[in-house]
Amino acid sequence: MKQVLTIILFSLAISNLYCQKLSPEVISSSGSSIVVSNVSLEWTLGEVTTETCSQSGKILTQGFHQTKLKVEGIENGLSFFVRIAAYPNPASEYITIEWMPGVGSGLKIQVLNVLGEKIIEANAEMGLNQQKIDFRDIAAGSYILKVNSSEGKLLKSFVIIKY
Repeated sequence: MKQVLTIILFSLAISNLYCQKLSPEVISSSGSSIVVSNVSLEWTLGEVTTETCSQSGKILTQGFHQTKLKVEGIENGLSFFVRIAAYPNPASEYITIEWMPGVGSGLKIQVLNVLGEKIIEANAEMGLNQQKIDFRDIAAGSYILKVNSSEGKLLKSFVIIKY
């Protein structure tokens, strides 16, 4: 009897190991996925963004169809030598801007609306390698985040989505 019970428990344990997936999925009221040669189109209907959480390089956005696309910064000659990241994107409350140690001295940060008007302007705090920008009082939409050197040369820019 012990042997039969052990086999059943072992079988249940192994079957549970194969039940979980880490691939992106969406549960929606309506939508579809179409693949033609090397082009893929996926869409959902009626889903809204509710919250984005990130930890250890993993991002969870509840209620929002996630694609495999990643928004990258716009590169220029100087940014090849300077690594700057901005996350999370899309954002609801704060954007964290992170740069390599030793680069932050004199960095100037600007957030522009689609008309090119400055919404936020800040200087990087001395001795730190990251800074949070408060997006709570900004209306939902698309914004341009620019990171400039102390001489005013553009190091990197990002398109940030505020929801």
